[in-house]
Amino acid sequence: MNTCFRLPRVVFLVSFGLAAAVSSATAQSFSWANGLFPWAVFGQQSSSMGGGGTDSWDSRLGPYNPATAGSNGDLVSNGDWTLNNSTIVKGDLSAGGNAFNTAGVTGTVTTHAPQVPAPPVIACPKGGYTPKASLGTLPPGVSYSASSGALTVGTGANLILTGVFYYFSSVTLSGGTLTLNNGGRHADIYVSVDLTITGGSVLNTAARRWTCRRRRCS
Repeated sequence: MNTCFRLPRVVFLVSFGLAAAVSSATAQSFSWANGLFPWAVFGQQSSSMGGGGTDSWDSRLGPYNPATAGSNGDLVSNGDWTLNNSTIVKGDLSAGGNAFNTAGVTGTVTTHAPQVPAPPVIACPKGGYTPKASLGTLPPGVSYSASSGALTVGTGANLILTGVFYYFSSVTLSGGTLTLNNGGRHADIYVSVDLTITGGSVLNTAARRWTCRRRRCS
């Protein structure tokens, strides 16, 4: 399956494994029922990117290489899309409203596109947030409170997850790395409030797509 964090308004694809994108022309027929996430980013309301960019790759063909990355890094929003002038999107852009600063979009730009249904919000797990012991010995630069469920991975830090189930209130990657290394088993990561990525990354250790679902719950 594809890999995404599901949050109140925006869905980010953060593991570009075997993900495939659909064009904005077919967005109106999209359904969340099959559990697949077909874009790089989806925004339920107006969305923006302040730099960086999107692309795609097939992890069966080897490690990610930006020089040979594909063009399925599509952006979809039910509101406006606002990009930074330096943002490079290897893919299409579809906005339910207007689109601004789209010179870096390599594919088709569609405005006033049909609305995409909001993603379903699932119930949060019962029994409280992940115990601190389940994360093992936290490396320098990583902080976690089991009472609040807030996980922060700071600059240069790498938190390795070896289990199959995690439940946090928030995950903040500020220049750090979150690595899933659990022997290829399927894993579920639930986030109830916020996912914040500022210069951070979400990785796996096999250069293959995560066997993992990361879900927003309430």
